[in-house]
Amino acid sequence: MNGGHEIDRIVQRLLGASINRSQPLAGGCMHEVHRLELSNGSACVIKVAAGDDGPLLQSELAGLKALAETGGVRTPDVLGLEREGMCTVLVLEALEPAGNSPVNWHGFGESLAALHACEGSGRYGFESDNHIGRTPQCNTWCSDWVEFNVASRLGPQVHRARDNGLLGDTECSWIESLINQLDRYIPRHPRSSLLHGDLWSGNALPMRSGDVAVIDPACSWGDAWSDVGMMELFGGFPRACLDAWEAEQSDRDQSEERKAIAQVYHLLNHLNLFGASYLGQLMSVVERLR
Repeated sequence: MNGGHEIDRIVQRLLGASINRSQPLAGGCMHEVHRLELSNGSACVIKVAAGDDGPLLQSELAGLKALAETGGVRTPDVLGLEREGMCTVLVLEALEPAGNSPVNWHGFGESLAALHACEGSGRYGFESDNHIGRTPQCNTWCSDWVEFNVASRLGPQVHRARDNGLLGDTECSWIESLINQLDRYIPRHPRSSLLHGDLWSGNALPMRSGDVAVIDPACSWGDAWSDVGMMELFGGFPRACLDAWEAEQSDRDQSEERKAIAQVYHLLNHLNLFGASYLGQLMSVVERLR
């Protein structure tokens, strides 16, 4: 574990116990992630960011706190965040994974609906900018969902992909045409819901209790169908979960288009993060909308 001495000191300050054992966990594509067993018999999970990556953990902390405040979905408790030397450490509650235990996916769908039912101020954005993966995500407040997506979601991703040579002239023209007609596909004033923002199956953790917790958010206030668009993009969520969520929704106008626009955003981000292997899937969704 890199930065071992710094991590020891941070854990001692925050939790008043020393580290007896460290076990690396999956999901550390951006940060090191470890489960720690402590000298007082408790356990925690830490995420360790090196160098200039500390702001990514600050973004995660803000999102986890915002989600927890709604009481809609289960999240790991935040036990602290500190920096020492070149190391930033986010300390979280250690959740017990389900293993072979049954999971209440229907209940998770209902919990997610409860999260999305918590209305915001009617604006779209967040208290601070954050990150979607490693990509900076602008959250400047806007009173129009279409304009927010143009200025803070689709627009920046297209510019980044074009500047990095990941989109050719034809692909850029198709996507820019979509952006110019965005009000055909998404409403200007949907209910403002707190979104997880990056809700693929790897960020939904089934627990031994049967409940499902969410981790690694990229929160903002926006259209709830956007979260479901990401849930359906790569699969992994049982139909019972999605059906339970949808049963609580009264606003279903153009739901397929609203989900698809969110998928364009996430596929653009995957194109920017991981390269050309996502171009075909991205353009397939764009063509479906044309």
